[in-house]
Amino acid sequence: MTVEQLKQAGYVERNGEWHKARGPASRAQPQSVVRDEPMAAPPREARHSGRVRVCVVSFRARLCDPDNLCPKYFIDCLRYAGLIADDTPECITLEVRQVRCRRAEQRTEILIA
Repeated sequence: MTVEQLKQAGYVERNGEWHKARGPASRAQPQSVVRDEPMAAPPREARHSGRVRVCVVSFRARLCDPDNLCPKYFIDCLRYAGLIADDTPECITLEVRQVRCRRAEQRTEILIA
């Protein structure tokens, strides 16, 4: 490359060597991303408008204290997936149960009716 081509490409000469120029002119400026579409998926249509019964059944080898078995995260996931319209008391009836089982059979079942 010629000296003129190097200068046009943004290089400068320092101590007899050519280096890429530093500074705001040589750095790529970040582009702001402008989006006009929604960030989340559109809400699904409600399948029915009545109250839904959600039953969370935990099959455990060692039963835990009733206040430690918290179904909040399960209910939030059902709402985000669109399986239930909302998690307010007007929209769902929540039941939480525990069943003792063998260690190999431990699981959690969520029933929606």
